[in-house]
Amino acid sequence: AMGYNAARVILTSAASLSTYPVGADVDPGVYPDGTLLSVGSGTSYVLHGAKRWTLSAAAFASWVYSTSDVVPVPQATLDAIPMGGTQKLRDGSLMQSSGTNKTLYAISLGRKRPVSSSFVFSLLGYRSANVRVVPQSLVDVHPLGWWLDGRGPQYP
Repeated sequence: AMGYNAARVILTSAASLSTYPVGADVDPGVYPDGTLLSVGSGTSYVLHGAKRWTLSAAAFASWVYSTSDVVPVPQATLDAIPMGGTQKLRDGSLMQSSGTNKTLYAISLGRKRPVSSSFVFSLLGYRSANVRVVPQSLVDVHPLGWWLDGRGPQYP
């Protein structure tokens, strides 16, 4: 009911689990970050500190969501959650605009990082099958980061 999906539980050993600190009890009145909320068959929102409008199917899929993950809520519940920005692509995603700009980008720390060449693309182990062709509007919501040019880590 809170957006948890038993099919997505990751099995682990007690020893591995013991390395994590015990957190606060789950509050049944608060949906956890990552929960997808929707009123009826309308627009889905994902929670990351606030509700965020899911701009496109590509952004939705980059977070490995499916429509079965959507939790239906009353309009009043959705209205009580503050609105955040647009849901961006997940870090590690590769994207290219469906418009005239054919630059390939890798998403890192929420920024779009242009890939400088096909050589660098291959050098970094990227595969063209993993590139999502997205509307320019989704490319535009990601701030520009440093170019990926094969010279090692660079940070904005």
